[in-house]
Order: sequence, then structure tokens, then C-alpha cells
Amino acid sequence: MRAKVEELQQRMGVPTFALHRADLHDLLIGAAEGTEIRLGHTATGLLGPGTLAFEGPDGRGELTADVIVAADGIRSNVRTALFPGHPAPAYAGYVTWRAVVEAGHAPAGMPMVITETWGRGRRFGVIPLADGRVYWYSTESWPEGTGAYDTLAQVAARHADWHRPIPELIAATSPDALIRHDIHALAAPLDTYVSGRVALLGDAAHALTPDLGQGAAQALEDAATLTAFLSATDDVDAALLRYDQVRRPRSQQVARASAQVGRIIQLRHPVAATVRDTLASLLPAGTYLTATTRTLDWQPPKAA
Repeated sequence: MRAKVEELQQRMGVPTFALHRADLHDLLIGAAEGTEIRLGHTATGLLGPGTLAFEGPDGRGELTADVIVAADGIRSNVRTALFPGHPAPAYAGYVTWRAVVEAGHAPAGMPMVITETWGRGRRFGVIPLADGRVYWYSTESWPEGTGAYDTLAQVAARHADWHRPIPELIAATSPDALIRHDIHALAAPLDTYVSGRVALLGDAAHALTPDLGQGAAQALEDAATLTAFLSATDDVDAALLRYDQVRRPRSQQVARASAQVGRIIQLRHPVAATVRDTLASLLPAGTYLTATTRTLDWQPPKAA
């Protein structure tokens, strides 16, 4: 896998590295210096064309704008207001536990490369971060809501006989750092990301499973595309239409691919898992790289 990652970097001409979501937030907020940002507010719905209802620390309020960009997540209230009959996000069939090990606490001699180890209906991923911290995740194919109160000790027990440094990495984790989620995705794709002067963005438009690590990436692609089109014209309606036409096919294709990868990796049946592992070991590096490059090799659209 390491050789494939290095070859991918050479083919794309850019380095590959992992960034903690909180660090990404800091970078984006820093770049938005001078822009008014109100924290602790929740969009609750729409009061009419261009008017957003919200709740904040000081109670309920409303905001009117030329364009509303709804990036309010997988449980988007704005999406529900726009498309009340659309199916809710669906359970993807597995649970995930995640944590970050602080810098200097990771096992000595641990390879600083991204890895993922597969079992039957479970996996364990290790992603070293640029500042010395290590992010890890563990998954289990279970019915929704199962194991809702699992502790770090119980996660460690599931991986006690897995290869190094997995047990040691879990042992180096603070119990307070562990988070758990049932994985959901917007399995039924939307017919449009735009309604009037409201544009859906990120998980609000195309919530996908984390199997390709593309959730935040697709939201950033959305934002870059929407900004480019709105900046290029005074015709807001035309810009929003173009945004929908460009972003919906790509983001929904990535969402389908991510869901398919998750279904394959999370196979529980011994025979199916064995076939999966055998095929993965025989997969030529070129095939892997072509599929990966298709997902990662994206360029912002030209505004004109």
C-alpha cells in the first residue's frame, strides 16, 4: 500500500497528507478575516424566498439575503424545508469509533504512513497527522444502534489480536478522545441542489459515507465551484443553475463510489471476505491508481 501511495503522489505531482478537521476550520476562518461569523446558530427552516429562520444564543431570528447557501449538514433543516418528501439519510450498515492520539504518545517505531487493515465486517485505519498526532478509526458491521455505549476498553478487546501497532495505538488513546457514530448517508440522491435562491452545499446536498475520505473534500469543491460561478456574473439564477449542473453529477458519483467501497470492505461472510481479500491482493497498482486519481484529481472550474 505504501508503494501505491508514493506512486500516486508522483503521478498527481502533489504530496498527500492528512489534516485534522479542527485545523482545517482554523485555516478557513483565518482566510475569512473581516467576514462576520456567528457561532452557535442553527438553521431551522425557510420563511420565504431568500429568508432563513434560525435559532441562536439570543433566541430565534431571521436573515434575508440575495443567496442562501445551506451547508447545515446531513440532517439539514433547509433541505427538509425545500424537499419535505425526500427520504431521510439511511443507515450504511456499520458503526465507527474514532480518536486522535496526541503527539509523542504513539507507539515507538510506528510507520508514518496511512494504512487500513480489513477483517470480517470490521477494519482499522491509521492516519498520521502532520503535527505528530495520529488519527485512527475502527468499524463494525452491526445493526443500527448496537453497542451505543462501547468503551475504549471494549474497542481494544475487539482488536487485541490484531497486528502491531493497532493494540498499542488504542492503549495510547485517552478514553475521553473516543467518539462513536452510526454511519448514515443520503442514499437517495437529490434531483437538484438549488431551489430559487437557495443552494445546498456539502452534506446537506450529498451526505456520503467516509469510505473514500471525501466528505469535507466534496464540500470544499462545492464551495469553490459556487464561488467561481457567482463571482463571474450578475445573473445569480444562471450561476446557481450552472453550479447544480456541474456539481451534482460529480458529487453523486463520488457518493455512489464511497458507498460501494464501504459495502465491499465491511463484508462479514467468511467466503465473501476471503474473495474480497484475494481480489484486493491481485489488483494491479495501475488499476488502483486510476480509480484513486479519478476521485482526487479535481480542478476548480473556470468562471468564464
